[in-house]
Amino acid sequence: MDAAMKRIISEALKAKGLNQSQLAVQLGKERASISRTLSRSPLDQRSDWPRILELLDLEIVIRPKRQTEAVPAAESTEFTSR
Repeated sequence: MDAAMKRIISEALKAKGLNQSQLAVQLGKERASISRTLSRSPLDQRSDWPRILELLDLEIVIRPKRQTEAVPAAESTEFTSR
């Protein structure tokens, strides 16, 4: 997980009044499992990421980092994982 995503997750936990241990309890997992999950890619659907994002009311949006001639701004599409 990159630094920006780590910050967003941290802020979302704080906004919900949760820490990793409390998140683990809500998900029925060990704290160590949540810690490992938070250090991995959220795109692995077999992980706890989908449930964590749902609990924190977050979603993953995939979009181009920068526009290229191949994908004009008007044609770019955001894909949402929910």
